[in-house]
Amino acid sequence: MKRVLMLAAMASACCWAQPAQDCQPAPSNVGGALYPCIHSDLRVTFRMVAPDAHKVLVASNNTDGGIKGPVDLVRDKDGVWSVTVGPLVPGFHYYWYVVDGVEVSDPSSESYFGHNKELSAVEVPEKGTDFYDVRNVPHGDVRVHWYHSKTTGSWRRAYVYTPPDYDRNVGTRYPVLYLQHGANENGSSWSRQGRAGLILDNLIAAGKAKAMIVVMETGYATQPAAPFGPAPAPVPAPAAAGNNPSAFERIVVDDLIPMIDGTYRTVADREHRAMAGLSMGGAQTLQITLSHLDKFSWIGCFSAPIRSFDAKTAYNGVFADPAAFNRKVHLFWIGAGTAETAMHDGAKAMHEALDKAGVKNVFYESQGTAHEFQTWRRDLADFAPRLFGNAAPAAPPAAEIWKFDRIDQIGGHKTTVLGHPRVIDSPVGKSVEFNGVDDALFVDVHPLAGAETFTWEIVFRPDPGGAPEQRFFHLQEKDPKTGEDTATRMLSEIRVIDGRWCLDSFALAGDQSLPLLNRERLHPLGVWYRVAMVYDGHELRNYVDGVLEGAGELHLIPQGPGHSSIGVRINRVNYFKGAVALARMTRAALPPAEFVKLPALACRVDTRVDAWRRKMLSSLLLQ
Repeated sequence: MKRVLMLAAMASACCWAQPAQDCQPAPSNVGGALYPCIHSDLRVTFRMVAPDAHKVLVASNNTDGGIKGPVDLVRDKDGVWSVTVGPLVPGFHYYWYVVDGVEVSDPSSESYFGHNKELSAVEVPEKGTDFYDVRNVPHGDVRVHWYHSKTTGSWRRAYVYTPPDYDRNVGTRYPVLYLQHGANENGSSWSRQGRAGLILDNLIAAGKAKAMIVVMETGYATQPAAPFGPAPAPVPAPAAAGNNPSAFERIVVDDLIPMIDGTYRTVADREHRAMAGLSMGGAQTLQITLSHLDKFSWIGCFSAPIRSFDAKTAYNGVFADPAAFNRKVHLFWIGAGTAETAMHDGAKAMHEALDKAGVKNVFYESQGTAHEFQTWRRDLADFAPRLFGNAAPAAPPAAEIWKFDRIDQIGGHKTTVLGHPRVIDSPVGKSVEFNGVDDALFVDVHPLAGAETFTWEIVFRPDPGGAPEQRFFHLQEKDPKTGEDTATRMLSEIRVIDGRWCLDSFALAGDQSLPLLNRERLHPLGVWYRVAMVYDGHELRNYVDGVLEGAGELHLIPQGPGHSSIGVRINRVNYFKGAVALARMTRAALPPAEFVKLPALACRVDTRVDAWRRKMLSSLLLQ
């Protein structure tokens, strides 16, 4: 009962006694809470009501410019405990109370995930500084995105910042910064404690940084069933890292990047991809980026634990050829606070060693701050404006469009004609119609040869009266030495079941293949459709009119040059009855919102085919 009364009294602390006139409630307090309060000289007063307690302390991690504790609170005659500490360094500082030996959070403070648990914190404003404050500028969103990791076999949560007007500018693609937290924190830490979204909003509004997507994930992969939990073993020093990829490294490379590129409008190449992190996240950044320079060209480490750095041997010798490294990496940024001695000395030693070796780098010092978020907010504010400045323009992904408006050539490529396919007018424009018996077109080009990711879209109309299995588009690799077809191919065909059709997509390269055939998703014949096959680097998906039909994990190697067939399989079997209007082959995994658009559904039925359908329906009703 005493404990219940004590906690009830603690919960009412926000309503207890007005603070001194020069002591303002901390911005990190819950609404209406008066304590902690911050004095004009940056001292902070903590207060709580616990009349039945015998001893109350306020404690912190003692690694930042905040409370150096634990510090005893003093009880007054009414059971109100209080203490004034500081002055504190401006910025964000964790704290908690210890009441009769039990650690408890302050009910007057917002909660933040740190030290592997929810904690209280006090935000001490910095006079004359507003780069991380809410300002009257356009604001982006921080989205919580759940996705399934094949690496861990579990669901994971990423926090994704999208810049202002992301949802309005649907034709714009954005570079991506992957931003990692420190030990015993999680994916929410950068947006809440670090105020990363507000920092980017203000920089973008001022024209100091390019609009970008920022992805913040939880940097642990040893507890697949839950996003939070005990921290894994300590991260090895970066100088010794680079030999054994961690589970989190595999998540970033195999799961997270493909998911982000397949879901958001990114520029999906290394020129427009950056990674940075603080403390443990800085060590992870070095490990991941320096092992995968094919995926990253902008790198930042904030207060990373760097020890015994050797420019010739670190990270499997990635710095050993300075000229080659400088060509590949547009920015290698190192930063630390001047008051975090070990991290600062390690960062400075790395900077000096790289300078001596001829490796271009930027070294930044946050004056007067320690291992704390004020250091890392300043780091991000210096790092982000340097990103993507000399990257190639964010042009739309390369796409090849084949319009079927003539027989002798398609998409600018000469054709070989089989049978008598003909050009017709249709509700979606000029199209080529195939009779399902001996009509076909062959093009001596594989439009997706060499593509690591792709979207293959086709606008077509499958007609009644064809065979049960019909191949309407086939991309085939050839052996460059013999000119013969290899086993490597991609295809789109239909299966006709009870007078309706379903989509059958297939891709094969090397020893990897995947068919996508959903016999339960049946569609009427005689109607124009847009179908798509999408590969994002780890998953193959197919769609009908933008609706997902099937998906499966697949690791394809890029296909080599070859040729294509339309209206038939490449070896002249499984002829297609219907028409094809357009094909678009894009060397990127597009989201459905960016697929080819068709006229309204009411305009898509071919009147001649529709008359056939009405006749068939009438005959069925008379039976």
